[in-house]
Amino acid sequence: MLRDYEEAVTRDGVRAVPTVVVNGGRRLVGLVSESLYRRTLEAASSE
Repeated sequence: MLRDYEEAVTRDGVRAVPTVVVNGGRRLVGLVSESLYRRTLEAASSE
């Protein structure tokens, strides 16, 4: 598990829980609204 954490920090820049990494490197960090979550996922899926 420690290796997974170190990889997430190094590769994806994860610094908080929860962090959702979406295609294109977008990150949703911490508590975000449902509408922001949906907009981010929709934008990523249209790329």
